[in-house]
Amino acid sequence: MPLALLLPMSGALASSSEAVRDGFLAAHFSRNDQAQVRVYDSGLDANGVHGAYGEALRDGAQVIVGPLRKEDVLTLAETGSPAVPVLALNYLDPGRVAPRGLYQFGLSAEDEARAAARDAAAQGLRRALTLTPRGEWGERALDAFQQAFAAEGGVVSSAERYDATATDYAEPIRALLAINDSRARHRALTSLLGSKPEFEPRRRADADLVFFAARGEAAQQMAPQLRFHRASGLPLYATAQVYPGGEPSSDLHGVRFCDGPWMTDSAGIWADARNAMQALFPTRASELARLAALGYDAYTLALSLAQERELAQDLPAGSGRLSVSASGVFTRDLSCVEVAHNALKTTR
Repeated sequence: MPLALLLPMSGALASSSEAVRDGFLAAHFSRNDQAQVRVYDSGLDANGVHGAYGEALRDGAQVIVGPLRKEDVLTLAETGSPAVPVLALNYLDPGRVAPRGLYQFGLSAEDEARAAARDAAAQGLRRALTLTPRGEWGERALDAFQQAFAAEGGVVSSAERYDATATDYAEPIRALLAINDSRARHRALTSLLGSKPEFEPRRRADADLVFFAARGEAAQQMAPQLRFHRASGLPLYATAQVYPGGEPSSDLHGVRFCDGPWMTDSAGIWADARNAMQALFPTRASELARLAALGYDAYTLALSLAQERELAQDLPAGSGRLSVSASGVFTRDLSCVEVAHNALKTTR
C-alpha cells in the first residue's frame, strides 16, 4: 500500500514540512500495517508540485498526502480530479469547489475561533471585543468568531485590527477598550472645572470578554499588553498559537484557547503518542508540535482512503475530533482550556 507525502522540504516551510513528516512517520511506525511511505519534495513553485505529483503516481502511490502550501493546493485543484485520492494539508479559499477526490485537511484558525465563541457563550458571556491582525488570515478568524458567536446569541461590541509586524499594540488595544474615550472625558472635565481631578483611565463597560487572533511573537505579547491597558477582569480568549507547548508562561495565566488533545492532554493516548514521537525525533521544536499532530492524523486518514473505507464522522484525532463534509473538507471540533499558572485546565 504505497502512500506518498508531498511537502516543500526546502525554503521557508522546510521546518514545518519536517514536523509534518515526523508526525506522519511516527504514526506509521506505531502501527503494524503494510503501508510503504515515500516522501517527495514538492519544491518551491507549481512546477515542483506537478513534478512531485507525477513522480508519486509513477511510483504507484495509492493515496497522495499534501501539498502543504495553500497555493500548491490550488495548483493541484486546477488540474481537475486527481488520479488517486489526494489529502491536501491546507484549504482552498472559501467558495472554491475542489474536484472530486481532493480532500482538504489542515490547522484552520477558523476552527479555533468557532470553538472559542461557543465556549465563551457556554460560560454565559454575551458581549465580545475582538482584536485580529490585518490581512486575510485575521479576517477569516474574525468572521468565524462573529458567525459562531452570533449563532449562540452573542454580539461583537467592537472589532479592532492590528499590524502583525509591530511589537507594540497599544493603539489598537486602547481603541478596543475605549481607553482614549476615558482620557478625552477627563480632558473635557479638566477644561470645564479649570483644575485636574483625580483620574484613572477606565475601559469600556459593554464587554464580557476579549478574543484575539495572533501568531508568532504577537501571540506571546498580546495578553500582557491587554492586561496593561486595563483588560484585567475580562476573560481573554485566543487562537491556539498563544500556547507553544510545554509549561505555560506565567504571562498567559488566565488566557483561554481551544486546541486538539495532542497539545492539551497531559496523560492518555495522545500524550503517549506525542511523547513517542518526541522520542523518535527529539530535536524537533515544541512550537511545531501542532504540525506533527497534523501529520500524525493525516496518516490515519490516508489509510482509510487507501483502503476505500468510508471516512468516519466525529473521529477522535490528535488535532481535534474530525468531521468531513460531502465536498471533502475536514473540520476540527476542539476542546477549550485555560492557562492556570504552569498548567492547563478545562474551561467547563
